[in-house]
Amino acid sequence: PGLSLKFISWKTFPYSVALRTRLMAPRFDGRELSVLNFEIGERLAEAALDMKSVAVEEKCQADFVSAQGHALAHVPPRGDNAIGTLYLGETAVIAERTGLPTLGDFSQRDMAAGGQGAPLEAYSDWVLFGRSGRTVACLNLSGIAAMAVITPRFDDVMAFQSGPGML
Repeated sequence: PGLSLKFISWKTFPYSVALRTRLMAPRFDGRELSVLNFEIGERLAEAALDMKSVAVEEKCQADFVSAQGHALAHVPPRGDNAIGTLYLGETAVIAERTGLPTLGDFSQRDMAAGGQGAPLEAYSDWVLFGRSGRTVACLNLSGIAAMAVITPRFDDVMAFQSGPGML
């Protein structure tokens, strides 16, 4: 509850039409998945480097990169016990290009610990947008859309995925 953040800057780094088309393919072979994983890692590294320069302009420093990646498939725990999640965007590529420690695999770690793996934005939404005496809704339009209902009390926050987002 005592944590506070200062929002400094944001940017959008859209995928090219060609990359979006490839990501929307109905099927992938192992080679294409491997190539896309590194290619998206390069795009995320470029974005991180750009934001790293923004930090310098704002007289602060980037200490690490946090990258969830691009959701390609998400199978949360259900009755049949089949689980799995696949995100593209190789964190090793990001770390090499930026020279910064890079964190990732958030959904995978959550699912390994028994969670649903998504949505993961509820805590940061609560920190950024939570207000005393007020409930707000945050809609995250990424590959899979997610909604978080942010209440004054963190224990009452609710989040869920609502279906396809945007690419």
